[in-house]
Amino acid sequence: MKYKKYLILLVVSFALVIFTSTTKVSAASYNYDYWHNIVYSSEGLSHKDTFYDQDILNPNGTTPVDANGNQLVKFNTLEDMAVYGERIYVLDAKTRDSKTLTFGGDPTSVDGASTVYVLDKSFNYVGQQSVFAITKSAKAQLERFYTYFDEEKGETVRVYETENAKNNYQDRVYIPYPDGFTPKTKSGLDLAENTAVILRNARGITVTKDALYIADTGHYRIFKLDKDTYTVTGVYLTPNDETFRNPWVFSEASDGKQLFYPIKLAIDVANRVYCVADRIYEGILEFNDNGEFNRFLGVNKVVPNPLKAFWTKIMTETQIAQIALDLPPMFTNLSIDKKGFLYTTSKPSDNTQATNLIKAINTSGKDVLKRNGYTEPSGDAVYIGASTNPQIPIGPSSLNAITVSDNGIYTAVDTKRGRMFTYDNEGNLLYITGEKGTLSHNLNEPVAIRYLGNDIVVVDRESRSLIRFQVTKFGSLINEATELYNQGLVIEAESIWREVLKMNSNYELAYVGIGKSLLRQGKYKEAMENFKMGNNKTYYSKAFQGYRDEFLEENFGIIMTSLVAIVVAYGAYKGYKYIKRRNEEDYEGGDENA
Repeated sequence: MKYKKYLILLVVSFALVIFTSTTKVSAASYNYDYWHNIVYSSEGLSHKDTFYDQDILNPNGTTPVDANGNQLVKFNTLEDMAVYGERIYVLDAKTRDSKTLTFGGDPTSVDGASTVYVLDKSFNYVGQQSVFAITKSAKAQLERFYTYFDEEKGETVRVYETENAKNNYQDRVYIPYPDGFTPKTKSGLDLAENTAVILRNARGITVTKDALYIADTGHYRIFKLDKDTYTVTGVYLTPNDETFRNPWVFSEASDGKQLFYPIKLAIDVANRVYCVADRIYEGILEFNDNGEFNRFLGVNKVVPNPLKAFWTKIMTETQIAQIALDLPPMFTNLSIDKKGFLYTTSKPSDNTQATNLIKAINTSGKDVLKRNGYTEPSGDAVYIGASTNPQIPIGPSSLNAITVSDNGIYTAVDTKRGRMFTYDNEGNLLYITGEKGTLSHNLNEPVAIRYLGNDIVVVDRESRSLIRFQVTKFGSLINEATELYNQGLVIEAESIWREVLKMNSNYELAYVGIGKSLLRQGKYKEAMENFKMGNNKTYYSKAFQGYRDEFLEENFGIIMTSLVAIVVAYGAYKGYKYIKRRNEEDYEGGDENA
């Protein structure tokens, strides 16, 4: 008997070890329940393929090379990506490389001369561009901006004609055509003669039906280009606002002002340009189609630090002056949906607070993002706030890029832990994908993310690669059910949500979806059970109200008959008591008279 007990304990211990090892939740297969507990979840996205520069081939399978046999595609510092139609535009800032341009037979090394690679949807090589012709009107814009009156010298200075500008090609406002460069022509484009521009440390790119927009960060400007010829047709320069200073004018009045470093772009249907600028806290910049600065919009609010507020009450003025100011979180990226809403990501204010890291900003500058999920749409809901281990990332997610699908589903990527978070338009967290590591599908420094059909492509700066993810069966079911719900087809989505539960019985959002279908069908009791499983108090109350009203309606006759019977019985009882009391009083009165 004694050995039997030990044998049972051994078997149970072994079973626990096996169960624990097989149910370990990886970074790519979890979600959060109503109580913010981490729960197992099937993957919504899975790795499809990874493209390094040597994987970018011609459509016939050969390696793209120049006239000297040198490989044309050499990823260096990938910064951004845009997708439109059948084309993928990849922006390489080239900050760790230099390009040799030849002018009149004289080779010149240019640092950080950024390149735009153009690929088709199968990631085949289409072309690349690092030198861009410019129209006469765009050239005139540049010359007007880079001309100013020097009060000390009492003369007009044209920056583009100074000796420094002529000798330093990488800092020039514009350059002559390099040897071998032939601009593409197109009807309606009035090209400036022998005039081109190059990019320097460019960090943002986006594309519309007719134009390509590039944030030429190192030159403090944004270019609008004709998409067919890659000719610059418009220029967006340092805004005429007290926040900024002219990059070529230095004075006491410019102290404390910022240079204009555009890093990310989005364009609406009216061709207004929305720009996230580095080191700017005032909000997103808006330009009109003529290149004029309109306004800031969607400024982030300062998140108060309770601990700092406490210390400032007991510190001296000198000590308080040494404390860093509480500034609004800076925007890190943006994307625009088909309705014109700007979806943005921001840096967390510190390692303890993660509020409104994702926003949906309307044309009035207001955040209208719905936050009806169990967790705030800000990445990980649970994280370590402090650690002495440098290998453990601490603090909230650091969301660095975002993309929005046509059906309102959006995905943000966290550069701190290498994860993608996908939400529906109600703010529900649908699934989490990715992690850091040494494999080709790991996200170690994601800087851009875009939908490519149903797939998602992530630009990873550290690995210098484009990583494509495809929707899994589980993710496809969730996306389909979500889209049906958005179309008002709640009942039609029920069967799909039931398929989701077959794959993952922990998926609380599926219970809510089923509950909404049952609620619309008037099956209140069953709806209550599903809302309870999904921990949705709001819809549980609605289902309970319906169940109560239905119960009252169906049993109205019985209830009213019972109430009447109770009233009649109570009246009869009270009458009986009254008569009995009167009889007793009469009896006692008769005895006294006798």
